[in-house]
Amino acid sequence: MKKLIRVMAVLLGVALLITTNATAAKKPVIGVTTITLQAEFFQEVSKGVHDAAAKYGVDILENDPQYDASRQVSAIENFMVRKVDGIIILAVDPVGVIPAIEDAVKAGYPVIAVDAYPKTDTLAAFIGTANYDAGKELGQWTVDYVKKKMGGKANIGIVSAFNSPIQLERQKGFIEEVKKLPGVKIVSVVDGKNIREEALSAGENLIMSSPNLDLVYATGEPAVLGALAAIKSQNATRVKVLGWDLTAESVAGIKSGTVLAMIQQDPYREGYVAVESMLKVLKGEKLPKNIGVPVKIYTKENIAQFK
Repeated sequence: MKKLIRVMAVLLGVALLITTNATAAKKPVIGVTTITLQAEFFQEVSKGVHDAAAKYGVDILENDPQYDASRQVSAIENFMVRKVDGIIILAVDPVGVIPAIEDAVKAGYPVIAVDAYPKTDTLAAFIGTANYDAGKELGQWTVDYVKKKMGGKANIGIVSAFNSPIQLERQKGFIEEVKKLPGVKIVSVVDGKNIREEALSAGENLIMSSPNLDLVYATGEPAVLGALAAIKSQNATRVKVLGWDLTAESVAGIKSGTVLAMIQQDPYREGYVAVESMLKVLKGEKLPKNIGVPVKIYTKENIAQFK
């Protein structure tokens, strides 16, 4: 009888060990839905997510809704069906996605937003750039440049994306700042729709309709690339560009003098920190509601520092 009890105790211990090891081996699963993986910025966010996941032993389910807000909502619903541990979202529509976020949180799935800020108290945290403030920062740089290099006067056109609340914040901050200088005139704001080809067409129309145009402020990567292509196609070398998110083309533009200044975010860091932050949430830690990732303005003077 004693021998049987000892055998049963050993078997029970083995079973507990197997169960414990299986539990320990289970990787957290995080669902990530971005805006589009066709843009370099969001590719960098994705790279940060996957690098952090590899370091910390996390499985990632990634969704690319390609600017489609309804597909993003469906992705969140699918993440819940698949019982992920948490959800990271780069919102296509920061307002329209709020009900889906709140449903997910109510069902027990913590949500962290990156880059675009859906204004709901249910978020575990927001990670990203203060777009309005950064727009003002580039506006301040522009005012100083116009004063020093252009005699205090400039005609500025803007290539924005009316479907992007993020870029509208950047637009608003920039305009508010540059309009403080009486010699600055905003001649037109055109919609590049956050698509390079659309931004090219909008930029060409802006240049053709504004013969005295001096500067173009582009609120995102596709807008910058479209504006640069428009300047080239219209042979409008007098027009200089300011904008967001460095690419090979915009770096070359800074070196050649076509681009005056670019705000560079740190999308890789945003993705990396999002995964780290979600793991803290899953451990029961409470995060600050806003986790800022600083921006930097690059010009001809410091572009050699950019890697």
